[in-house]
Amino acid sequence: MVFSEDYTRALRISNEGNIQTAIVKPTISIKSFDIKDRKDHPQFDQQKFPYLYGLHFSFDVINGIEHKRDLVLTRVIAKLYCNNEADILNQAFDYNERIEMSSSKNIATIDGLFIGHPRKIENCKLQIICKFKNYPDVISQKVDALILKYKNDR
Repeated sequence: MVFSEDYTRALRISNEGNIQTAIVKPTISIKSFDIKDRKDHPQFDQQKFPYLYGLHFSFDVINGIEHKRDLVLTRVIAKLYCNNEADILNQAFDYNERIEMSSSKNIATIDGLFIGHPRKIENCKLQIICKFKNYPDVISQKVDALILKYKNDR
């Protein structure tokens, strides 16, 4: 599990001899991230972008125990650092999602999220930025993508 580095602090809680870790401040935990070559897509326009990729990622937004009120998520920005960070792509999504105090919300892409790219993506990292109403931005650590090749590529 990868947590956002600037907003996480571990708190050890003793519960009848058991040690547990609790998230204290609001944080992001990226669960999965993969990129799939989609040059087989029927609407692929090779003239405009020579490479087409499908994206899928999933992450939890955790409202820590120190933050004593609900958070309202207003925007998610997915930053993709591709090809050894030579290419940086941003994809933004508007939200109006309430995250109750001391709880979490899972957010995942649905099928049909595509990016066209002028170059083949050899490697990629994902960083999530969450924007909230009346709370500072929360930024995740970068995580590596699992890159799934086109079925005819070797």
